[in-house]
Amino acid sequence: MSKASAKTFDAVHMVRAVRDEMSATIAAMSAEEENRWLRSAEFSDPTLRRLMELAAQHLSALPSSRAQISPSGRRSKKTRDPKR
Repeated sequence: MSKASAKTFDAVHMVRAVRDEMSATIAAMSAEEENRWLRSAEFSDPTLRRLMELAAQHLSALPSSRAQISPSGRRSKKTRDPKR
């Protein structure tokens, strides 16, 4: 086997550092503040920018009762009628 080369970039370390930084930023925010913060972000990556545009279009096309966003960032499920 050949000798392993030294890493110049540690993706796991980078992801954890970014996650920790974002968690610290949004820790004290309400769900509405967090959503505003996410929507105000400028994305330099064209793929992320396009995904955000598509998500915004999708949410704007939904009826307002179905477009509720939970604190986790996911749409909340409509509650079912227990009589059914």
